[in-house]
Amino acid sequence: MTRVIWLTFFGTYRGHAHPHESGPRITIPLQILAGLAVVAGFLNVPEELPILGDAFGLKFESWFEPGGGSTFPVISHAKPSFSLAIFATLLALGAAAVVWQYYKRLYAQDNKATEYTNSFVANNAVVRAGHTLLVEKYYRPPLHRHHRRCDQGPLAKAAYWFNQNVLDGIIDGVGKGSVGLGRFIYRFIDQGTIDGAVNASGAAASESGQVLRRVESGRIRQYATLMFGASALLAAVFIVAI
Repeated sequence: MTRVIWLTFFGTYRGHAHPHESGPRITIPLQILAGLAVVAGFLNVPEELPILGDAFGLKFESWFEPGGGSTFPVISHAKPSFSLAIFATLLALGAAAVVWQYYKRLYAQDNKATEYTNSFVANNAVVRAGHTLLVEKYYRPPLHRHHRRCDQGPLAKAAYWFNQNVLDGIIDGVGKGSVGLGRFIYRFIDQGTIDGAVNASGAAASESGQVLRRVESGRIRQYATLMFGASALLAAVFIVAI
């Protein structure tokens, strides 16, 4: 980021058009977001931070952290490490200072100098190779162009053949198998077994109803005959069994 700041705001202008600020449709939302970010940062400083921690410590976190007791799980938070934060800040400031001095000396020798004209980059093979790799954007553009040619050529043809002969064959086979299975289930299971059982139970109920109709005729003589026959049958069973 120090390099970006230096090349953007210092040295000789390397662009072609006149630089200008963005319109209010972009700057005003950015200003609002920046202001809210500063406010949220002050409202969420660690509680252990002297002075500010007592007044603003974790206010933002306590307002927006999910609550509800057993509805949401308890969220555990890591404790702040001020030694790690100070070390990281000093490391970032030290790296920024080194980069700043590098470009300051580079442009002090030649106001139109770039990394290409720097003797350190030009004379060091490893640094020059790394610089070229970054300038060429990790060689992604030629890889993308080669990949696009492969997509439009044999790879696309192979994918089309696989789609037409393999995927479509599997889908068609599954469809035909489903139709055949549906016909089998309809003919033998639904019509032959289920409907046959329902029709058979209906016919049995109808026939038994016809028999019961003859028995339940309302004639006393017929009822007496049936009772006598049943008593004689029961007496015969008793005699045989006992």
